[in-house]
Amino acid sequence: MMFNTVFNAYKKVFIMFRSRSSVRTRSSVRFSKPSMTEQHHLNDVNINSIISRYNRTGVLGDPFRAYAPGVFGDFSEVKDFHGLNNEICEAKEKFMDLPSALRKRFNNDPLELIDFLQDSRNDEEAVKLGLKVSKPSVEGVGTVTLLDVTVPTDTERAEKGLSSGSSE
Repeated sequence: MMFNTVFNAYKKVFIMFRSRSSVRTRSSVRFSKPSMTEQHHLNDVNINSIISRYNRTGVLGDPFRAYAPGVFGDFSEVKDFHGLNNEICEAKEKFMDLPSALRKRFNNDPLELIDFLQDSRNDEEAVKLGLKVSKPSVEGVGTVTLLDVTVPTDTERAEKGLSSGSSE
């Protein structure tokens, strides 16, 4: 009896290793909540469905994607990944150079500032905040008069007796 108590204490302290001759114990997990797996993808991922669809259509995968036209264009103006990351870092640095009260106005988010500046309804407030320069008003400039500049054609020059190289 005493040996059993000591052995049970020994089992609790040390890890028991299993061998081929050890008794196999089954372990399982029971989930009480419903599964979050999306079951409507079952036919798309079932190998039997995929092979039968291939036998019918002759296309492995999405039949509409196989016949989709390619995307062609001039992408020479597109910058590389490194260059775009440098521009993002530079924009963040410029945003961090703004006064803290102004950054707080935009929740310390450069994208909110960009959205604010792109909306033309915010132009007045952007000028007050010093983010934009006000446009000069047209009222104080004066009137613009168009000059009447007419160039005589070759036939008019011939009628007046002028040569094509001379001017009035």
